[in-house]
Amino acid sequence: MIWGKKESRETIHETFLNNMRKGKWKNAIDEMKKLIAMESENAMFHLRLGDIYSRINELTNAVKSYFTAGELFEKKGFAIKAITTYKMILKLDPASGDATRKLSILCGQPELAAMVATPKAGEELVTKLSLFTDFSEDDITSLYKTMIQRKVTAGTPIIREGEYGDSIYIIKQGKVSVTTSFDDKEIQLAILIENDFFGEGSVLTGKPRIATVTAETECEIFELKKEVLEGLIKKYPRMWEILYGVFETRMQDTASKITQI
Repeated sequence: MIWGKKESRETIHETFLNNMRKGKWKNAIDEMKKLIAMESENAMFHLRLGDIYSRINELTNAVKSYFTAGELFEKKGFAIKAITTYKMILKLDPASGDATRKLSILCGQPELAAMVATPKAGEELVTKLSLFTDFSEDDITSLYKTMIQRKVTAGTPIIREGEYGDSIYIIKQGKVSVTTSFDDKEIQLAILIENDFFGEGSVLTGKPRIATVTAETECEIFELKKEVLEGLIKKYPRMWEILYGVFETRMQDTASKITQI
């Protein structure tokens, strides 16, 4: 941080993402806490914080963050997202009375609390992505049904530079490498991990892909077709802002890395 200059939300978020990609979990926690200080009512921020705590086995903090996220989802009327979050708490702490009580209220029948169906993997993934924060419960279910689930072995290219594409991809599990070529050299642009998405550039611009994305580990990904995405953007215009913001940031990062050669 530059002395006397306040960091922007975008700068903090990008630093958070970079720390996540590098596995610097403590640093990622610090950055996410800054974002929460800016937007304390953002349920997605609390959810992501819980994910990191869970990853590093700080279960008490994970449960606390998930519970806050669940309450915020409830407050905004997103019952499925709240149920998903409370079920995540019960996975970490099966004896959690608070989570069970919340599920009882959401279900309407106390005896059903422990029997609430866990959302499918795709639905749970959708609830975690900022891209889909505004979605209604029906739209979450519909979106999951339209996404194509794929398993990719390590070393397999998922998209190739120079090819046209009509899909974006969301990483459910695994890690991918993003590279581009310049002056016969391969330049690594980024490492993306679970909950990251890629492929938005070609979908937004209609131009060929500007990078190759290759599975570094075995991956599970979801593919979302352009025609489905366009329909969603008409209903939720903020999706376009998020997608274009990510695309613009990545383009600037690409240009910066190329000029450093």
